Amino acid sequence: MTNSRVNEIIGHSWLNNRLQSIYRDPDRKSGEVKGYHKSGALRFKYPIRNGKLDGLGKTWHESGALEYQEEYVRGLRNGVKHQWYRNGKLKLEKHYLYGLLHGLNKEWHVNDNFKKQFSCVRGRLEGESRQWYLDGRLACYEKYANGVKHGYQKYWDQSSKLISEAVYTKGVLIPREVYKLIASNRLSAKVILGIRNSAVRRVCLDELGYARFLSQTEHDVIEKDGDYELVKISWNKREEPIYLVKVKCHSTGAYYTLRVPPAVRSIKEAVAWTFHMKKNEYNPLEEA
Repeated sequence: MTNSRVNEIIGHSWLNNRLQSIYRDPDRKSGEVKGYHKSGALRFKYPIRNGKLDGLGKTWHESGALEYQEEYVRGLRNGVKHQWYRNGKLKLEKHYLYGLLHGLNKEWHVNDNFKKQFSCVRGRLEGESRQWYLDGRLACYEKYANGVKHGYQKYWDQSSKLISEAVYTKGVLIPREVYKLIASNRLSAKVILGIRNSAVRRVCLDELGYARFLSQTEHDVIEKDGDYELVKISWNKREEPIYLVKVKCHSTGAYYTLRVPPAVRSIKEAVAWTFHMKKNEYNPLEEA
């Protein structure tokens, strides 16, 4: 392991010339690496296996009190990471799954009050997230889905006065009246066509679904063949037309409406595209 790699992990440049590596094998790929404070006190100790951090690593304050404790597997954090203040009180607890935050994570102020709490799924924020002021008063409440804000977000000042409130859908700031329509299942094509913001319009279209949008708007049928249809919707002057192909599942009998590129000119080409195939590669008999 090189000095630069250890510096990257620990995050302190003063490790230069204060690094010691002890190897257990001739190829210098397994053993442990140690770093020291300028006083000579042990700063950290991490196990190495096959040239990568592997096992339980620890870091200490110069006083000898434990600062970090974290588990590595083949060079990636895996498991629980803890950090402590100099006075020995817990500062944070984070959960990792092969290098990515995964699970419920917590942080504390030095007075033991909660500072932050949030959940992640494979590195992406998911669910509720909260932050608190030092005195324990709530500072913010946020909701996430797939790593982006999704739902109501609220923010308070230190006197607990609500100073900001917003609502997001899939990371896009949504007007409250529109969000209420989405939440109550009262969103319609007419509402979407009247929205001027393109990002909000696209999110609402995704929420409504192409099948419902198609049933509520005027459209041109480019081609029809039995249960299959290729249609075009000219929905906004600033947006390219929406091309949809209506198909029927042979096994369940259910109908689906799928968006396809504007370049398609036939049902067969459109359906082939949904299977990541070219028109001449797609055989409806084989698909059936």
